[in-house]
Amino acid sequence: MRFRSLDGRKRHELHVSIVRRIDGAMGVHFTRSAPEAVDAMLQQWGGSRDQDRASLKAPNDRVQYVLHQSAKAVIQFIEPLMDDCFGKMVEGLKQAAQRAPNDQQANEFMDASGQLQGRQRVIWHQMARTLESPLKPAPKGFPGSELSVVDKGEFEDWLTIRVMVTKADTQFRGDLLQLKLRLDKLGIANSTGHHNPLGPSLVCEAFHSGLSQLKASREVEKVCLKVFEQTVLTQLGPLYQELNNILIRHGVLPDLDLSKYLSDQTASQAESGPTPATEPSRSPLFRNMNRSSVPARMTKRARNSKSRNLLVAGTIAAAVNSAVTPRRHKLPLPPFATC
Repeated sequence: MRFRSLDGRKRHELHVSIVRRIDGAMGVHFTRSAPEAVDAMLQQWGGSRDQDRASLKAPNDRVQYVLHQSAKAVIQFIEPLMDDCFGKMVEGLKQAAQRAPNDQQANEFMDASGQLQGRQRVIWHQMARTLESPLKPAPKGFPGSELSVVDKGEFEDWLTIRVMVTKADTQFRGDLLQLKLRLDKLGIANSTGHHNPLGPSLVCEAFHSGLSQLKASREVEKVCLKVFEQTVLTQLGPLYQELNNILIRHGVLPDLDLSKYLSDQTASQAESGPTPATEPSRSPLFRNMNRSSVPARMTKRARNSKSRNLLVAGTIAAAVNSAVTPRRHKLPLPPFATC
Protein backbone atom coordinates (compact mmCIF):
# COMPACT_ATOMS: atom_id res chain seq x y z
CA MET A 1 0.00 0.00 0.00
CA ARG A 2 1.41 3.37 -1.05
CA PHE A 3 0.09 6.83 -0.29
CA ARG A 4 1.34 10.38 0.18
CA SER A 5 1.18 12.68 3.18
CA LEU A 6 -1.40 15.47 3.44
CA ASP A 7 0.92 18.04 1.88
CA GLY A 8 1.88 15.60 -0.88
CA ARG A 9 5.61 15.94 -0.21
CA LYS A 10 6.28 12.60 1.48
CA ARG A 11 5.53 9.12 0.21
CA HIS A 12 4.63 6.30 2.57
CA GLU A 13 4.58 2.56 2.01
CA LEU A 14 2.95 -0.23 4.03
CA HIS A 15 3.69 -3.91 3.45
CA VAL A 16 0.59 -5.98 4.20
CA SER A 17 -1.10 -9.24 3.34
CA ILE A 18 -4.86 -9.22 2.73
CA VAL A 19 -6.79 -11.29 5.26
CA ARG A 20 -10.34 -10.35 4.34
CA ARG A 21 -11.92 -8.27 1.59
CA ILE A 22 -15.41 -6.78 1.58
CA ASP A 23 -17.17 -4.13 -0.46
CA GLY A 24 -15.40 -0.82 0.20
CA ALA A 25 -12.95 -2.13 2.82
CA MET A 26 -10.50 -4.87 3.61
CA GLY A 27 -8.71 -6.40 6.57
CA VAL A 28 -4.93 -6.69 6.36
CA HIS A 29 -2.03 -8.11 8.32
CA PHE A 30 1.11 -5.96 8.55
CA THR A 31 4.17 -7.89 7.42
CA ARG A 32 6.68 -5.13 8.21
CA SER A 33 6.87 -2.53 10.93
CA ALA A 34 6.25 1.03 9.73
CA PRO A 35 5.03 3.23 12.63
CA GLU A 36 5.58 6.49 10.74
CA ALA A 37 3.44 5.31 7.84
CA VAL A 38 0.71 4.10 10.20
CA ASP A 39 0.64 7.47 11.98
CA ALA A 40 0.39 9.25 8.62
CA MET A 41 -2.46 6.96 7.58
CA LEU A 42 -4.36 7.58 10.82
CA GLN A 43 -3.81 11.32 10.46
CA GLN A 44 -5.51 11.30 7.08
CA TRP A 45 -8.26 8.72 7.55
CA GLY A 46 -8.61 8.45 11.32
CA GLY A 47 -10.92 11.41 11.77
CA SER A 48 -7.96 13.90 11.91
CA ARG A 49 -7.25 13.07 15.55
CA ASP A 50 -5.15 10.71 17.62
CA GLN A 51 -6.60 7.21 18.00
CA ASP A 52 -6.48 6.76 21.75
CA ARG A 53 -7.91 3.73 23.52
CA ALA A 54 -11.41 4.00 24.93
CA SER A 55 -11.53 6.29 27.94
CA LEU A 56 -13.49 9.20 29.35
CA LYS A 57 -12.09 12.70 29.73
CA ALA A 58 -11.91 14.38 33.14
CA PRO A 59 -14.29 17.34 33.70
CA ASN A 60 -11.45 19.91 33.91
CA ASP A 61 -7.68 20.28 34.10
CA ARG A 62 -7.58 20.20 37.90
CA VAL A 63 -9.44 16.90 38.02
CA GLN A 64 -7.23 15.54 35.25
CA TYR A 65 -4.13 16.40 37.28
CA VAL A 66 -5.54 14.74 40.41
CA LEU A 67 -6.41 11.63 38.39
CA HIS A 68 -2.93 11.55 36.89
CA GLN A 69 -1.33 11.67 40.35
CA SER A 70 -3.71 9.01 41.66
CA ALA A 71 -3.09 6.66 38.73
CA LYS A 72 0.67 7.12 39.15
CA ALA A 73 0.38 6.21 42.84
CA VAL A 74 -1.66 3.10 41.95
CA ILE A 75 0.94 1.90 39.44
CA GLN A 76 3.87 2.52 41.80
CA PHE A 77 2.10 0.60 44.57
CA ILE A 78 0.93 -2.34 42.44
CA GLU A 79 4.16 -2.98 40.50
CA PRO A 80 6.25 -4.45 43.39
CA LEU A 81 3.26 -6.52 44.51
CA MET A 82 2.95 -7.93 41.00
CA ASP A 83 6.65 -8.84 40.93
CA ASP A 84 6.03 -11.05 43.96
CA CYS A 85 2.71 -12.26 42.54
CA PHE A 86 4.30 -13.46 39.27
CA GLY A 87 6.79 -15.62 41.15
CA LYS A 88 4.08 -17.14 43.32
CA MET A 89 1.87 -17.77 40.31
CA VAL A 90 4.66 -19.74 38.64
CA GLU A 91 5.07 -21.82 41.82
CA GLY A 92 1.33 -22.26 42.11
CA LEU A 93 1.07 -23.53 38.53
CA LYS A 94 3.89 -26.00 39.12
CA GLN A 95 2.20 -27.31 42.27
CA ALA A 96 -1.09 -27.58 40.38
CA ALA A 97 0.71 -29.62 37.71
CA GLN A 98 1.85 -32.10 40.38
CA ARG A 99 -1.73 -32.45 41.64
CA ALA A 100 -3.27 -32.66 38.16
CA PRO A 101 -5.52 -35.70 37.57
CA ASN A 102 -4.00 -36.44 34.14
CA ASP A 103 -0.92 -35.74 32.05
CA GLN A 104 -2.71 -33.41 29.66
CA GLN A 105 -3.74 -31.00 32.39
CA ALA A 106 -0.32 -31.26 34.02
CA ASN A 107 1.28 -30.24 30.72
CA GLU A 108 -1.10 -27.28 30.46
CA PHE A 109 -0.03 -26.02 33.90
CA MET A 110 3.66 -26.47 33.13
CA ASP A 111 3.35 -24.75 29.73
CA ALA A 112 1.49 -21.87 31.35
CA SER A 113 4.18 -21.47 34.03
CA GLY A 114 6.83 -21.25 31.31
CA GLN A 115 4.83 -18.69 29.32
CA LEU A 116 4.21 -16.66 32.47
CA GLN A 117 7.92 -16.49 33.24
CA GLY A 118 8.70 -15.29 29.73
CA ARG A 119 5.82 -12.80 29.39
CA GLN A 120 5.73 -11.10 32.78
CA ARG A 121 6.65 -7.70 31.32
CA VAL A 122 4.01 -8.00 28.59
CA ILE A 123 1.32 -8.76 31.17
CA TRP A 124 2.45 -5.92 33.43
CA HIS A 125 2.58 -3.47 30.52
CA GLN A 126 -1.04 -4.27 29.68
CA MET A 127 -2.00 -3.90 33.34
CA ALA A 128 -0.27 -0.51 33.58
CA ARG A 129 -2.12 0.73 30.48
CA THR A 130 -5.43 -0.10 32.16
CA LEU A 131 -4.44 1.34 35.55
CA GLU A 132 -3.33 4.68 34.12
CA SER A 133 -6.81 5.31 32.65
CA PRO A 134 -9.27 4.90 35.55
CA LEU A 135 -12.18 6.54 33.73
CA LYS A 136 -13.66 4.21 31.14
CA PRO A 137 -16.93 3.96 29.24
CA ALA A 138 -19.34 1.14 29.84
CA PRO A 139 -18.12 -2.12 28.25
CA LYS A 140 -20.29 -3.58 25.52
CA GLY A 141 -21.89 -6.94 26.04
CA PHE A 142 -20.80 -7.77 29.59
CA PRO A 143 -23.03 -10.33 31.34
CA GLY A 144 -26.21 -8.78 32.68
CA SER A 145 -26.14 -5.68 30.45
CA GLU A 146 -28.60 -7.07 27.96
CA LEU A 147 -30.37 -10.24 26.94
CA SER A 148 -27.78 -12.31 25.11
CA VAL A 149 -26.21 -15.74 25.15
CA VAL A 150 -22.91 -15.52 27.05
CA ASP A 151 -20.10 -18.04 26.88
CA LYS A 152 -19.87 -20.11 30.06
CA GLY A 153 -16.17 -19.38 30.57
CA GLU A 154 -16.71 -15.65 30.11
CA PHE A 155 -19.53 -15.67 32.66
CA GLU A 156 -17.43 -17.61 35.17
CA ASP A 157 -14.58 -15.12 34.79
CA TRP A 158 -16.96 -12.22 35.36
CA LEU A 159 -18.51 -13.91 38.38
CA THR A 160 -15.12 -14.74 39.93
CA ILE A 161 -13.93 -11.15 39.57
CA ARG A 162 -17.23 -9.85 40.92
CA VAL A 163 -16.81 -11.95 44.09
CA MET A 164 -13.17 -10.83 44.49
CA VAL A 165 -14.15 -7.16 44.14
CA THR A 166 -16.97 -7.51 46.68
CA LYS A 167 -14.68 -9.12 49.26
CA ALA A 168 -12.07 -6.36 48.80
CA ASP A 169 -14.75 -3.65 49.00
CA THR A 170 -15.82 -5.11 52.34
CA GLN A 171 -12.26 -5.42 53.66
CA PHE A 172 -11.36 -1.79 52.89
CA ARG A 173 -14.82 -0.25 53.20
CA GLY A 174 -13.71 2.61 55.51
CA ASP A 175 -11.01 4.02 53.23
CA LEU A 176 -13.02 3.29 50.08
CA LEU A 177 -16.06 5.16 51.41
CA GLN A 178 -13.96 8.27 52.10
CA LEU A 179 -12.34 7.96 48.68
CA LYS A 180 -15.73 7.63 46.98
CA LEU A 181 -17.09 10.75 48.70
CA ARG A 182 -14.03 12.77 47.70
CA LEU A 183 -14.22 11.58 44.09
CA ASP A 184 -17.91 12.48 44.01
CA LYS A 185 -16.97 15.94 45.21
CA LEU A 186 -14.73 16.29 42.14
CA GLY A 187 -17.37 14.85 39.84
CA ILE A 188 -15.26 11.79 38.98
CA ALA A 189 -17.27 8.74 37.93
CA ASN A 190 -17.28 6.15 35.19
CA SER A 191 -19.85 4.00 33.42
CA THR A 192 -18.45 0.55 34.11
CA GLY A 193 -21.04 -0.26 36.77
CA HIS A 194 -18.60 0.04 39.69
CA HIS A 195 -19.13 2.84 42.19
CA ASN A 196 -15.46 3.72 42.72
CA PRO A 197 -13.26 4.34 39.64
CA LEU A 198 -10.11 3.81 41.77
CA GLY A 199 -11.47 0.87 43.79
CA PRO A 200 -10.56 -2.84 43.70
CA SER A 201 -12.52 -3.27 40.46
CA LEU A 202 -9.88 -1.24 38.61
CA VAL A 203 -7.06 -3.49 39.87
CA CYS A 204 -8.95 -6.73 39.20
CA GLU A 205 -9.96 -5.79 35.68
CA ALA A 206 -6.43 -4.58 34.92
CA PHE A 207 -5.01 -7.93 36.00
CA HIS A 208 -7.61 -9.85 34.01
CA SER A 209 -6.85 -7.83 30.87
CA GLY A 210 -3.14 -8.56 31.33
CA LEU A 211 -3.73 -12.24 32.00
CA SER A 212 -5.69 -12.51 28.77
CA GLN A 213 -2.38 -12.05 26.92
CA LEU A 214 -1.54 -15.66 27.86
CA LYS A 215 -4.71 -17.07 26.28
CA ALA A 216 -4.61 -19.68 29.03
CA SER A 217 -7.21 -22.30 29.87
CA ARG A 218 -9.88 -21.81 32.48
CA GLU A 219 -8.07 -23.99 35.04
CA VAL A 220 -4.85 -21.99 34.64
CA GLU A 221 -6.76 -18.72 35.12
CA LYS A 222 -8.30 -20.06 38.33
CA VAL A 223 -4.85 -20.69 39.82
CA CYS A 224 -3.58 -17.27 38.74
CA LEU A 225 -6.65 -15.43 40.06
CA LYS A 226 -6.40 -17.18 43.43
CA VAL A 227 -2.73 -16.21 43.83
CA PHE A 228 -3.49 -12.65 42.71
CA GLU A 229 -6.22 -12.32 45.32
CA GLN A 230 -3.95 -13.58 48.12
CA THR A 231 -0.81 -11.59 47.22
CA VAL A 232 -2.18 -8.34 45.77
CA LEU A 233 -5.86 -7.75 46.42
CA THR A 234 -5.66 -8.25 50.19
CA GLN A 235 -2.73 -5.81 50.47
CA LEU A 236 -4.41 -2.68 49.05
CA GLY A 237 -5.13 -0.93 52.36
CA PRO A 238 -2.11 1.45 52.30
CA LEU A 239 -2.89 2.33 48.67
CA TYR A 240 -6.34 3.68 49.48
CA GLN A 241 -4.97 5.59 52.44
CA GLU A 242 -2.44 7.25 50.11
CA LEU A 243 -5.12 8.04 47.52
CA ASN A 244 -7.17 9.76 50.22
CA ASN A 245 -4.07 11.72 51.28
CA ILE A 246 -3.53 12.89 47.68
CA LEU A 247 -7.07 14.24 47.53
CA ILE A 248 -6.69 15.85 50.96
CA ARG A 249 -3.52 17.64 49.81
CA HIS A 250 -5.57 19.04 46.92
CA GLY A 251 -8.15 20.35 49.37
CA VAL A 252 -10.90 17.85 48.62
CA LEU A 253 -12.94 17.39 51.83
CA PRO A 254 -9.87 17.61 54.12
CA ASP A 255 -11.99 17.46 57.29
CA LEU A 256 -13.98 14.37 56.28
CA ASP A 257 -14.03 11.85 59.13
CA LEU A 258 -16.26 8.78 59.00
CA SER A 259 -14.55 6.82 61.78
CA LYS A 260 -17.31 7.64 64.26
CA TYR A 261 -20.07 6.36 61.97
CA LEU A 262 -18.14 3.23 61.00
CA SER A 263 -17.28 2.42 64.63
CA ASP A 264 -20.89 2.99 65.72
CA GLN A 265 -22.12 0.70 62.95
CA THR A 266 -19.67 -2.02 63.92
CA ALA A 267 -20.60 -1.72 67.60
CA SER A 268 -24.34 -1.87 66.89
CA GLN A 269 -23.87 -4.99 64.76
CA ALA A 270 -21.83 -6.65 67.49
CA GLU A 271 -24.48 -5.85 70.14
CA SER A 272 -27.44 -6.97 68.02
CA GLY A 273 -25.80 -10.26 67.03
CA PRO A 274 -26.88 -12.06 63.84
CA THR A 275 -29.35 -10.30 61.60
CA PRO A 276 -32.85 -11.76 61.14
CA ALA A 277 -32.00 -12.76 57.57
CA THR A 278 -29.16 -15.01 58.73
CA GLU A 279 -30.66 -16.33 61.97
CA PRO A 280 -31.60 -20.01 61.58
CA SER A 281 -34.76 -19.76 63.69
CA ARG A 282 -36.33 -17.25 61.24
CA SER A 283 -35.85 -19.45 58.20
CA PRO A 284 -38.68 -21.84 57.25
CA LEU A 285 -36.14 -24.64 56.95
CA PHE A 286 -35.12 -24.24 60.60
CA ARG A 287 -38.46 -23.17 62.08
CA ASN A 288 -39.07 -26.54 63.72
CA MET A 289 -35.49 -27.15 64.74
CA ASN A 290 -34.78 -27.61 68.43
CA ARG A 291 -32.80 -24.62 69.68
CA SER A 292 -30.68 -26.90 71.83
CA SER A 293 -29.18 -28.36 68.64
CA VAL A 294 -27.69 -24.97 67.73
CA PRO A 295 -24.35 -24.28 69.48
CA ALA A 296 -24.76 -21.71 72.23
CA ARG A 297 -21.32 -20.26 71.71
CA MET A 298 -19.25 -19.60 68.63
CA THR A 299 -15.62 -18.61 68.60
CA LYS A 300 -14.64 -15.32 66.99
CA ARG A 301 -12.91 -17.17 64.16
CA ALA A 302 -16.02 -19.27 63.49
CA ARG A 303 -18.24 -16.15 63.43
CA ASN A 304 -15.91 -14.40 61.01
CA SER A 305 -15.77 -17.49 58.77
CA LYS A 306 -19.55 -17.75 58.81
CA SER A 307 -19.94 -14.05 57.89
CA ARG A 308 -17.49 -14.35 55.01
CA ASN A 309 -19.26 -17.44 53.66
CA LEU A 310 -22.64 -15.70 53.86
CA LEU A 311 -21.21 -12.63 52.12
CA VAL A 312 -19.72 -14.64 49.26
CA ALA A 313 -22.87 -16.75 48.90
CA GLY A 314 -25.02 -13.62 48.79
CA THR A 315 -22.74 -12.02 46.22
CA ILE A 316 -22.83 -15.08 43.96
CA ALA A 317 -26.62 -15.28 44.23
CA ALA A 318 -27.03 -11.57 43.42
CA ALA A 319 -24.60 -11.76 40.53
CA VAL A 320 -26.26 -14.81 39.01
CA ASN A 321 -29.69 -13.27 39.47
CA SER A 322 -28.66 -10.00 37.78
CA ALA A 323 -26.96 -11.89 34.95
CA VAL A 324 -29.71 -14.35 34.06
CA THR A 325 -32.91 -12.43 34.93
CA PRO A 326 -34.30 -10.93 31.71
CA ARG A 327 -35.37 -7.34 31.69
CA ARG A 328 -39.03 -6.75 31.13
CA HIS A 329 -40.00 -4.38 28.33
CA LYS A 330 -43.48 -3.31 27.36
CA LEU A 331 -43.92 -3.84 23.64
CA PRO A 332 -46.64 -1.99 21.70
CA LEU A 333 -49.33 -4.24 20.29
CA PRO A 334 -49.81 -4.27 16.51
CA PRO A 335 -53.04 -2.71 15.21
CA PHE A 336 -54.64 -6.11 14.51
CA ALA A 337 -53.78 -7.65 17.92
CA THR A 338 -56.46 -8.24 20.51
CA CYS A 339 -56.05 -8.46 24.27
